[in-house]
Amino acid sequence: MNLPAGTSIFLLKEGQLYLSLRAATAKAYQNCWQTPGGLVETSEDPLAAAQRELEEETGLTTPLQLLPQLQFQKVLVEDTTHYHAKYNVFIYYAVLTNQSPLNLEPHKNSDWLPVPIKDLASYTPLIPSLQILLNLPGFSSALSSVKS
Repeated sequence: MNLPAGTSIFLLKEGQLYLSLRAATAKAYQNCWQTPGGLVETSEDPLAAAQRELEEETGLTTPLQLLPQLQFQKVLVEDTTHYHAKYNVFIYYAVLTNQSPLNLEPHKNSDWLPVPIKDLASYTPLIPSLQILLNLPGFSSALSSVKS
């Protein structure tokens, strides 16, 4: 059985990860901190979905990559409150240099905030895929090792 899929995009800049707080009126994950991302549509592969979501939510067209560590490239989310009971989330990243994300969906979330990677655990609640990754041994150091 193929599980539904989503994407999560980690925008990195100088040791920081961009997060946004979902609105209290958002369709799902109200008041949770998130990275850009969304569901993969039937006709898309995960990378195409990630690129589409990135441009829709932030205005960026930066090329995306998978994290080099295989265990951090995809996570299984078991969610009984939103969307599907189980779905895979594919994790992509981009290193930003001269650009910053715009908030193109102000009705859904706050402006994008650069957060030091070492402080991610203090931003609660996180969307499920980000919380799962943060709980994996070595994830924060793998994210920190990506060169800006």
